[in-house]
Amino acid sequence: MNSDQLAPEDVKGKAEVRKQFVTFTKAFPDQQFTVTSSFAFGDIVVAETEMTATFKGPLGGLKPTNKSGTVHGIDVTEIKDGKAIKSTTYGSANEVVKAFEIPMPGKPGDKKPGDKPEGKPAEKGPAKK
Repeated sequence: MNSDQLAPEDVKGKAEVRKQFVTFTKAFPDQQFTVTSSFAFGDIVVAETEMTATFKGPLGGLKPTNKSGTVHGIDVTEIKDGKAIKSTTYGSANEVVKAFEIPMPGKPGDKKPGDKPEGKPAEKGPAKK
């Protein structure tokens, strides 16, 4: 099982994990990972990572921006009989949005660049002569 805290739902089974991996590598085909810190205790391995990539393919409902960026994450993996049986990835959605300049949809009523200011129109004073 893979649980990515930035994804909408967990992925279970080899086929689904593989599908998620393929989707992610198509979205970020030039990804480069660096393990900045790691440790293990018992059957648990924790790795702090840094990924630098360019967002070139769709990811879920997000459209690619062709922007390059760097994001950080923590992977916690449970090992049993020499195999990874559960992995959980933690990261910051805010960091991802900023790093790859992903436009986020606004809520109805949110101001957008170029919108005219709200409020009542200015009152006209007496005409100047």
